[in-house]
Amino acid sequence: MIVWDRLVARAMTNSTVFAQFKDSISPDVFQDRVLATLWTQLGGFYQEYSRNPSHTEMLMWLRRLPPHQKERIGEYIAKVEGYYTKPIDVSDEVLAGEVTEGIKQDLTEKLILSGSAMLDAGQVSYDELESQMKTIISTSTDLDLGIDIGSDPAAAFNRAISAERFIPIPTGITGLNKTLDGGWYRKQFVCGIGASGIGKSTFLVNHAVAGAYAGFNTLLLTVELEDVMVIERVIQRITQRTRSELLEQRDESIGWMSKWFGRAEGRFVVKQARSGRFTVSDLEAYLDRLEILENFVPDLIVIDYLDELKPSKEQSRLEKRHQHRGIAQDLVGLAKTRNAAVVTMTQTNREALEVKKVTLKHIGEDYGKVQVADLVFAICQTQDEYDKQQARIRWLKKRDRGGKGQEVPVWIDYGIMMVESLEKRIVRAA
Repeated sequence: MIVWDRLVARAMTNSTVFAQFKDSISPDVFQDRVLATLWTQLGGFYQEYSRNPSHTEMLMWLRRLPPHQKERIGEYIAKVEGYYTKPIDVSDEVLAGEVTEGIKQDLTEKLILSGSAMLDAGQVSYDELESQMKTIISTSTDLDLGIDIGSDPAAAFNRAISAERFIPIPTGITGLNKTLDGGWYRKQFVCGIGASGIGKSTFLVNHAVAGAYAGFNTLLLTVELEDVMVIERVIQRITQRTRSELLEQRDESIGWMSKWFGRAEGRFVVKQARSGRFTVSDLEAYLDRLEILENFVPDLIVIDYLDELKPSKEQSRLEKRHQHRGIAQDLVGLAKTRNAAVVTMTQTNREALEVKKVTLKHIGEDYGKVQVADLVFAICQTQDEYDKQQARIRWLKKRDRGGKGQEVPVWIDYGIMMVESLEKRIVRAA
């Protein structure tokens, strides 16, 4: 492949390029003895001198070749001469893309060979093949060397204080927005906690609906419920009709839906994933397909809910409580790499059913899954509040913000999947 020739040529004259690729490229990738040998020799030079060789130095370095390789010394010298006299005309970014595709192709060929060998042996390991496939999908090359703030203060300032970073995504609950300077923000991982039956899905549907209406592309990933059930809840929330009313007022409801989406500026996608079968890597691959096939890049990713996601192969060897922490860490990375707000919820333990104020100690399985989150809130509800269709959103963690322990009273109508600030509800009633 011509990409490997380009890689060796650029790495020989550019230390930054070699440093970026040295750990992800092994000599056997090249499938060309000359290129593989030059890459190995180049690695030896960098290891000894921590820089790229000059033309003369590289020719002298080739003298260290073992006797069995010196028979092809003429080919090595010809390659090196060409690299230094005719530099390749391709940017580092383009080269990185070509190398990534080259790595994927190499891994794909190995996957096919591996699968064939398993078939011949009569022992097919689908977990192993799945792991190899996910490695291929997730392969990427990072050329980012970080931000040297002092070298260009203005550029660093503009990147950190960009307008996009400070555009909030509304939560759908006025009182909650007030405690968050407007709502969620990109690159944030938000995790709520709530007891079984308290309405975790209802809250998440409200967050998704509010985000889409405010003009943000929104993905609602349902891992617990069937997609049609979630879409029904979305419709109930948008039309503010119960299930029986939707059946009785079919045409009016469809008309209201059309008007709502005509005003909503963001796209809204609902995706069903199989409970216990869908990993964060699967979500990454799905997001890639959405972007390529549908030109859809979400600003807000709502996941119903964290506990139903499948841990990665590496995490599956751990205890369940540690698996949840690993999933949460993967979601933190997803929020950052996808430049989106990721909002989900997790289960509390049984003790939370009997307390007025839910705290971090009531988190089910492992505290670690919220330890990595930027924002953590709890849905608190006593029996008296349930009877009155009320609850409280209590902040348990707000990174870089104050207000820990602050509560936002809300009104809930489970029949129409509606959640709003209690204060706003009282004003309307008055």
